[in-house]
Amino acid sequence: MIVAIGEMLVNGQGFGGVGWDTVATSVSHGSSSAFISPVSSDPAGRAMLEEMVDRHVLFDPDLCSSPYPSMSLSRIDGTAPMHVDSERLLSALQVNTDIRVIHLGSATLQRQEPSEAILCAVERYLPKPVVFVEPFVRRELIPDKNAAVSSLRHSFRLADVLVLRQEDILLLGQSRKELQDEYGCRVVLDGVWYNTDGSSIVSRPPADDRAYAGTLISVMHEAGLFGQDGADPVFTYDRVVIERALASAAEATYVERDES
Repeated sequence: MIVAIGEMLVNGQGFGGVGWDTVATSVSHGSSSAFISPVSSDPAGRAMLEEMVDRHVLFDPDLCSSPYPSMSLSRIDGTAPMHVDSERLLSALQVNTDIRVIHLGSATLQRQEPSEAILCAVERYLPKPVVFVEPFVRRELIPDKNAAVSSLRHSFRLADVLVLRQEDILLLGQSRKELQDEYGCRVVLDGVWYNTDGSSIVSRPPADDRAYAGTLISVMHEAGLFGQDGADPVFTYDRVVIERALASAAEATYVERDES
């Protein structure tokens, strides 16, 4: 199973957010997927629940009655996804015994309190899943740059794979190689997969990012790169599968752009 922890926000086209985009895309590619994050009890939150049911995205009902409002691009802080309780989140994760991948990303990782709660739950969840971190920095939505960088760096310590954009690199103030050397994880940047041994796999860069991570993770998941049922999650490197996953992920972003 693929789990996204992040935010689902209301936008002009329906629902978005890095966490939601990832899990909605992965489930559309046939992967068992869950969105484990607080959802508001307001009308937008109820519509989000209907969307998850319609798309066959799994969720925890105990996280879907937050008294805080739904998130939108004009209202980030003080919303449901920003009020994360570590114990409740861990309990929701522990209901599932087959989590192979956890995807973390965006605004909830750039604020100290939700970031700490999310990372605490992920650190305690066993067996340890493969962790993808996708910062998806939007500078105009960050109230405190230093706090955002600190929170992101904490998340990088848990990451097996970082999915980065140039905006993320600029905020962090380090090159891709410097980040990779410091955190010892694989990095995907502008369609290129960088291994820790210095080798790389070059693919077409994405047109945008909405469908990218979800497609990338799903193709790898369905090919068994995160382990088989009945065994603990483990990342297995397979160059051929990763080449296919990168190509599929890039292609999905062009299709997404054409449809929009």
